[in-house]
Amino acid sequence: MTAMEKSGHPGMIRSYSDCQIRCGLLHLALLTPSDFVVHQNRGKSPVNKISDDVKRAVQALIKEKYFDVNLAHLQELLGDNEKIHVKRETLRSWAHEIHHVKRARRRRSQARKRRERMESPGLLLQMDGSPEAAVA
Repeated sequence: MTAMEKSGHPGMIRSYSDCQIRCGLLHLALLTPSDFVVHQNRGKSPVNKISDDVKRAVQALIKEKYFDVNLAHLQELLGDNEKIHVKRETLRSWAHEIHHVKRARRRRSQARKRRERMESPGLLLQMDGSPEAAVA
């Protein structure tokens, strides 16, 4: 609503007293940014969160039974044998917590080798094996 609509009289602007303005400014000064928008799920655990018991069980299985498999294979084995279905990224973060995942090795970059120049111009054209005479 605009100030004109609040006053009830079209064409008239509502005036505020000094006390109303000071009180409103004081109220705004006391507010923090978190007072404006608070989500309804604040303080609640997510609906799709996997329980800590399942997490500990999977980490124990990684240490004892599936210590020598990679994450993609581990995900399949957990689904088939243990009937535990966990997403790959969740498995990766759980494995990192127990220091199971190895970092990928970085290969040393190859130095670029430049081709040496030919001694005389046109030599490269003569080496192509064509029967025509080289054009200089």
